[in-house]
Amino acid sequence: MKVLILGSEGTVGRSVSKIFINNGHEVIRWDIKLSSDHDLRKENCLDTIMQSVDFVIFLAFDVGGAKYDVNSYTYIDDNILLLHNTFSSIKKYNKSFIHTTSTMSNMNHNSYAVLKRVGELYTTILNGINVKLWNVYGSEEIGIKSHVIPDFINQAINNNSITIRSNGLEERMFLYCDDFSNALYSVFQNFDLIDKDSIVDISSESWTSILEIADIIKKIMKDDYNTDITILKSDINMDSHNKRNEPDLNIISKYCKQSTSIESGIRLMFPPK
Repeated sequence: MKVLILGSEGTVGRSVSKIFINNGHEVIRWDIKLSSDHDLRKENCLDTIMQSVDFVIFLAFDVGGAKYDVNSYTYIDDNILLLHNTFSSIKKYNKSFIHTTSTMSNMNHNSYAVLKRVGELYTTILNGINVKLWNVYGSEEIGIKSHVIPDFINQAINNNSITIRSNGLEERMFLYCDDFSNALYSVFQNFDLIDKDSIVDISSESWTSILEIADIIKKIMKDDYNTDITILKSDINMDSHNKRNEPDLNIISKYCKQSTSIESGIRLMFPPK
């Protein structure tokens, strides 16, 4: 099957592309990092390629970690265009697809969450499947958009310390990218059997605090690099989530097993010694 992966060059996209290729599918990688012609904000940019593919994995979105500002006019406008153009093309060519949404999609305190909810509504109307990411992590470029685990690893290696922007008590369900991709592939395999009105949660089912993540990295630095690092934190509660959700339908337990513990996944992100 010819599968179009939108957002193929991100942390999740690279892993998902690998899983589909390893299972014998022809993968069409589509990402603005590859070409300006792949800019989903441009009207009709998908028309030619969409005609030739059998299935679409919709991962593309402008997203970042807690330090990335998502409450700006430009951010909202860019993602509205991305959503409109992509779903318009999917509708025009009547393609089966999976759309990835967020655990924050039922929260209204920032635009990222609201826009993800809009994507869910489009997906239900077009008879696709919404798959909810629960803090999927993996190696990524360090910058304004990078997330907590790669940021902490980068700090530990380069500064011999980790600075937590909060008290570190906020908890997340972290899942290694390859485990997520295996579960997503199971969703793809069972596309016709899954209720299109539901949202499929893919999570580790285990809550881990940000402070625990820092402690794991500290342990790895001691065990593998013989380096003691310092963990610095504040008394500020900077949790970007304003409610605690729980996964409703966990595809991991139904279709595949999580094979990577949080410590094992973090170890895989460290550079070779």
